[in-house]
Order: sequence, then structure tokens, then C-alpha cells
Amino acid sequence: MPTIKIENLEKVYGSGQAQVLALEKINLNFKDQEFICVLGPSGCGKTTLLNILAGFEFPTNGSASVSGNPIIGPGTDRTMMFQD
Repeated sequence: MPTIKIENLEKVYGSGQAQVLALEKINLNFKDQEFICVLGPSGCGKTTLLNILAGFEFPTNGSASVSGNPIIGPGTDRTMMFQD
């Protein structure tokens, strides 16, 4: 069983003509003690994805879980390190 599971994750900001699709149908699984790196150009959704995993933001659609427990807010099972 994956430690972190992301299923059909989507995040939309705004509405109507101003709607911006930040994440579209993201599916990922991470095992315990697996090291990953999130790379991409500016504006591609890296920070949005990490904010959802940290529990700082909620997805528009789809789900993210840690050890089978849905991410519904910040938790002691996850840490986010900010960069200056």
C-alpha cells in the first residue's frame, strides 16, 4: 500500500472566464521512505500540489491520502519546508 496516494487530483482557481486549471488529473503513489523530486517550469503546479499534500489547500476534484487517511488539513504525519 502506498504511503502517499494521489488520485485524479485537480485544482481550479477562479471561475468563469478567469478560471485557471492548476492541476489536471494527477495520479501518483509514493512508498514509505521513497525519495522524490518535483520539477517543472514556473507556474506548472508544483507548489499547488505540495500545498494540497501539506493540507494548506484543498483539491477541486480527486483525493490525496497518507497511509490511507484522507488529507483534510495540516497534520503531524507531514512536514513542509519553506524556502526563502
